[in-house]
Amino acid sequence: VIYGDTDSVMCRLGVPTVPEAMAMGHEVAAWVSEHFPAPIRLQFEKVYCPYLLISKKRYAGLCFPSGPAAAPALDCKGLEAVRRDNCPLAANLVTACLRRILLHRDPAGAVLHAQEVISDLLCDRLDLSQLVITKELTRAARDYAAPQPHVSLAQ
Repeated sequence: VIYGDTDSVMCRLGVPTVPEAMAMGHEVAAWVSEHFPAPIRLQFEKVYCPYLLISKKRYAGLCFPSGPAAAPALDCKGLEAVRRDNCPLAANLVTACLRRILLHRDPAGAVLHAQEVISDLLCDRLDLSQLVITKELTRAARDYAAPQPHVSLAQ
């Protein structure tokens, strides 16, 4: 087990192919469901290959959800690519780098791309709209427990 929380478990199965990982995933889910008391039931969902685990609830991978013949899709959770509290530049940069790393298996290309974007930023070659972060107040400013930048700005 490389990651687990209240509703999911991710395991490194040590098999070389996606079809083998899927078969073993179904086996593991059946074994756990059989050996634990009701209502505990483990359901196999998907295989990630490759998989990049940054920290708890922050990961990305090439996802094979419905079988080894299905086209894989890039899946991101908790990273800047999918979080709404970042500027478009950050989201686009992380997405582009993840594609280079996970889809094209080109980490050096991801580093080069990041360096180019940083250079463009430092040399004022980017549209400033790429740096805008939008937030909204979801309740009255006085009802926020902790001070937050967008609340202070609204006040």
